[in-house]
This record gives sequence, structure tokens and C-alpha cells, in this order.
Amino acid sequence: MSLTGVLLVAEQRNGEPRRMALELATRARQLADEGCGPVSAVVIGPGASAAAEKLGEYGVERAFVSEDKRCGSFPVVAEAAVVERAVQAVAPLIVLIAASNAGRDVAARLSARLGLGVIAAATDVRVAEGQPVVTCPVFGGSIVEEKGFVDGRGVVLMRPNAVSAEASPASIQTAIEFLDVVIETGHAAEIVETAAESSSSLPVEESSVVVAGGRGLGTAEGFELLRELARELDGAVGSTRPAVDAGWIDYATQIGLTGKIVKPKLYIALGVSGAVQHRIGMQTSEVIVAVNRNPDASIFQYSDFGVVGDLFEIVPRLIESIRKRKQG
Repeated sequence: MSLTGVLLVAEQRNGEPRRMALELATRARQLADEGCGPVSAVVIGPGASAAAEKLGEYGVERAFVSEDKRCGSFPVVAEAAVVERAVQAVAPLIVLIAASNAGRDVAARLSARLGLGVIAAATDVRVAEGQPVVTCPVFGGSIVEEKGFVDGRGVVLMRPNAVSAEASPASIQTAIEFLDVVIETGHAAEIVETAAESSSSLPVEESSVVVAGGRGLGTAEGFELLRELARELDGAVGSTRPAVDAGWIDYATQIGLTGKIVKPKLYIALGVSGAVQHRIGMQTSEVIVAVNRNPDASIFQYSDFGVVGDLFEIVPRLIESIRKRKQG
């Protein structure tokens, strides 16, 4: 069987593709422009058909959709089943999946079912001599490896924010194909209720402005100041692992090697020392601003702007200045 093209798994919420899905679609379209072949997508869950239509703006030519009600109760099981059917239908050279919690689970199931290799934590993929070549940082990002698949094709788990989502110069109408797939739920865990944390901001990995705090905040109360600044900037609050380990803030905000990878337009680091584990999660931010009392803090080495001083004196004045500008 001839293998060609890219199949991506597009996560969506209420009919809107998540930014990770748009990043995958962008890279898949770029691969198609380089001669890799057509771009297809898999979209499941309530609102999947609406999300699939929007993927045409990013170059997705064909979408396999399932809105089976079990997709909400057994999302990973259902997605794996639909992706398996789609892989069998198009025989792609590359299956692109976001390295989210659900994405890792789906990739593992797909590997077991179809015998496909999986390369995780990828930051890029290209095709050379008809074979996928996958770029992966290792040893905390100090070394970059290029990997391939023994069988010449496989699943690539892409890190969020590794690619900038860019709409196609020529939007197309995505051909939607609804799949009726047998979903085995006998031994699967069922989601019976979902509770979302109340928040007016985007998830930290999807926000264009991130205000991050570290050990220098000293207490959980210190993050209230960061939340106030983030609200004024329409941004999200991030954190370092020491702050999370201390119980000052939720793990969902953690940025770095063991947390989220972010790529905002503006990253403000407050009381963050700049350990390499944290740097891996935010070093591709467009503009980095740091405030730290220690003039030798590592964070200043890769900041665009740095302020040596007490954040508890500087941030309130910054908030006041922003408010005056808004009022003026």
C-alpha cells in the first residue's frame, strides 16, 4: 500500500478547534506544500462537524467526524476507534497528535492496535527521501535529536506551541465524512460528570499574555498580585514547579519541562530564578520581561527586558500605570 499524506487528530471544544489543532493543521499543510501529500483530520465529540468545517481555513482537505454520544462519555476510547478507522481509510505517512494528556493516551492505543511506532515530545517533523524525520529536544533541550520510524511511518506527538498556527493563504472547503464506528466501552472508565474551574482567562498554554510567578513570591497570597496584573493585561497566570510544589497555585498553571509549553506574545516572569527546567517551557515567547531582586538571576540571560528590584513594589506601580493608560 502506498503511504502518503498527513492525518491529524484535531481536539475541539464546543465546535471550536483548540489552538493545538490549528498548530497541527498548519504543520500538516506545510508538509503538503513540500510534497508530502493530502491533509486529513479526525474530529470527535459534540460540535465536531462545526470544528471540522473551520479546519478548511488551515488547509485540511478531508475530515473524519464522529458525534456519537459516547464520545462525551468515553472520549479516549471513542477517539482511538475513529482514528484507527481513518488511518485504515487514508493510509497516511504521518499521524500528527498533540502531546496533551488525551493525545498521549490515544497515541498509545493506536500504536497497540495498528503496530505503529510513536515518537513523543516532538517540536518538528519533515519528510526526507520519502521518510518522516522527527525533531526532538533531549536532556532539557540542550541537545536536539532527529528520529525516524523503523517501518517508515508512524505517530508523532507534537508539543503544544512548537508551531505557530497560521491560516492558509487559500482557504478551502473541508470534505466531511461521518464515521459510524464500533466503540468498545465494556472495560473503559466512563465520564459521568465534568466540572470546569471557574476562570475568565484562557488556559495558560493558549494565552497571548502570561504572567508567571516563582519562588520569589514567597506565599500563595503573592499570586493574587499576579492575577490582578494578568486581568489588566487580559492574560493568564503561570507558575514554576517550586511554586506548585509549595501548594501556592494549581499544577494546571505550571510551565516548564514537567508542565506546560507556552509561546505567548508577552511573558512576564516575576520572582522566577530562571532554572533550565522552567526555561524549556517559555523560551520561545516573543517578548520576555523579568523582575527579580537578584541581579545574577539566570532569567535575565534570556529576557528581552529585565528589572532588578522588589516585585511587590514594582508590580503595583505597573498595574496603576496600566489602569491610567486605559482610562486616558
